[in-house]
Amino acid sequence: MSCNSTPSADEQRQTIASLEQEEESLHVYCIAKDWYKKWQNYVGLNDSQTAVKSSCPGSLTMHRGDDTRNMLVDEKIWRKWVQWYGVADQHELDRRNWASDEKDFEICRLSPYSNIVENPKKTFDISEESGYIELQLRKIFRVTASVKSRLWACEKAADKRFQMVLDRTKEICFQDAIDHTRHYILALEVVLPDGSWPTHVPGEPKGDFDKYLALTEGPRCSEYWEDELASAVTCVFDGISNELRETVDGVVKTMKVCECPQGQGHAEDEGEV
Repeated sequence: MSCNSTPSADEQRQTIASLEQEEESLHVYCIAKDWYKKWQNYVGLNDSQTAVKSSCPGSLTMHRGDDTRNMLVDEKIWRKWVQWYGVADQHELDRRNWASDEKDFEICRLSPYSNIVENPKKTFDISEESGYIELQLRKIFRVTASVKSRLWACEKAADKRFQMVLDRTKEICFQDAIDHTRHYILALEVVLPDGSWPTHVPGEPKGDFDKYLALTEGPRCSEYWEDELASAVTCVFDGISNELRETVDGVVKTMKVCECPQGQGHAEDEGEV
């Protein structure tokens, strides 16, 4: 990813240093330690005076399954980095709430359910917003932005059933389907191509994901792709224009060769007789 539209290295260093002096936010976000090291090198915060300044660190990353290789950063700093660099596809948008307890949930994609099986585990704060958890599951299971989804919860017990978690604005611990003292599976249901739900159960979620855009996409990421698209379109039309110009020139030349003034052909014919 290009760094041409981001602030200079000096400006980034000064901005982040200023944010580090401010009061801590409620949330902190997970990033890879090696990404942070690349950024330090890029803005000139090397541990060694002889260290070589690195290139742009690229999109924000995290290491899945190995928290020892990650670190947590304040939300204010996270927002700036998202704005400048965007978030890598493999990043799962992990964040923590300093005032909340953590809980492990099993996660899966619902399609439609039958038996309860062992699923990958994911740690969320019990006070995390249900909408943000659903957004994370959408990213983990690679659901495109235009496709609708719903969140379901089921206690880890053979005699329990999945229940919908439709209010994205409420914290997960306050959902009727959740008792934070028990173990649960969180399942993401994704709408079918015909617009129906795999479970055929009616119900539409309350709330959307727009409030998280600045935390997960950022204006810089959008501008980058708009620039790339505009450049690609320009190249295509330039190619079409050149090809069309050559075609028109060829047609004009052919017409000039074939075109004869009125009466010229008869004069030549009369001279040959």
